[in-house]
Amino acid sequence: MSEILFAIFSGLAQFERKMIKQSQKKGISKSKGKFKGRKTKLIEGGKEEQRMIIEAYKKVSL
Repeated sequence: MSEILFAIFSGLAQFERKMIKQSQKKGISKSKGKFKGRKTKLIEGGKEEQRMIIEAYKKVSL
């Protein structure tokens, strides 16, 4: 019984993944062939804070 349930759920998961990929391709074709993705959200401090983080990372990685 557990093998049958596993087979059913794995089939549903494969179908769902196929549907996700199909809708992603449709979205990419609407955006002139470029995958844009979700826009990043900046938190407190905005771009200035982002610059400070990048500078600190560069100092550490040298």
